Amino acid sequence: MEGWLYVMSNEGLKPGLIKIGRTNDLRQHMQDLYGKGVAAPYRVAYKGLVDDYEEVEAKVHAALEDHRINPERDFFECSIANAILTIQESAHIMSEEINFKDERQFELEQQARKQAKLLLQHNDKLKKTREQFIEDEGIWLDKPSFYVTVFLALVAFIVFPEMDEYFRDNSAIKWFLVAIPPYIYWHFASQKYTRNHRELSIKAEKMFPQATAYEEIAPPEVETELNSDDAADALHGEELSVGDDRVRGLKGSALGIAGEASGEFADVTLGGRGKGEDAPVLVTQAKISWVCHYCATDNTSTPAAKVVCIRCNRSSSMEGVV
Repeated sequence: MEGWLYVMSNEGLKPGLIKIGRTNDLRQHMQDLYGKGVAAPYRVAYKGLVDDYEEVEAKVHAALEDHRINPERDFFECSIANAILTIQESAHIMSEEINFKDERQFELEQQARKQAKLLLQHNDKLKKTREQFIEDEGIWLDKPSFYVTVFLALVAFIVFPEMDEYFRDNSAIKWFLVAIPPYIYWHFASQKYTRNHRELSIKAEKMFPQATAYEEIAPPEVETELNSDDAADALHGEELSVGDDRVRGLKGSALGIAGEASGEFADVTLGGRGKGEDAPVLVTQAKISWVCHYCATDNTSTPAAKVVCIRCNRSSSMEGVV
């Protein structure tokens, strides 16, 4: 059944408190709410027309359960942008109207959601890394030894025929005795498996701790300040002619210098300085994204023969990486 999902605010309520609900007739619903003794009328920040609006409302309320004030009421202590984005992500909106114009709040909320998604992906990778570490380092049940134990127990009745003769009339006891050696082996091997798995799990948690905030996995932004001489030696190693002077530095296009005119460079002044003076240039070096071979952490750094992981501080070779 079609209906409206809405986000309302009220000046008479606690700051930051909003109402998220559903209705078939929004105008009448607002009048009914205002008649319940509130100091000011409600203002609709968002309304969206959806199918199965009761089901969608329940889904939105469940997603924002941590922000709910009272399980019996539809009031939430969260940002309007958070409520609107949650509704938009929970259902197909056939028609909507947004009366909330705080673009900054939307940007912050979208950024927070993106960071939460990246944090979840990072922890999922760490979980797989832990499982792989336990599998690689663990000492599990030795299946060949188990099968050898069973084989030897059966051979005993072949090597000693009188034993087979003795238990001929009671095959149940015979096979029970055959099963004793494998059971003893399995019992002690299982204890060893449990002990090793527990110890390796604790070790893996210490080696690959899960991040609790995006700031713990965010790669640092590195910017290097170089003067014009260093930038020229590092990137081009060439001299540019400007009139009668010789200015060492980046090519004109890289420093915002005027382009060529009739095959010659135009006279320029770097950063408002006179000719022949060094001008500091802020250069953002190119970066590459790579995954640590040891802990599977995503990294971003400048190209180099050896790079160091921000998580485990181990170096990795970048040979062959484009």
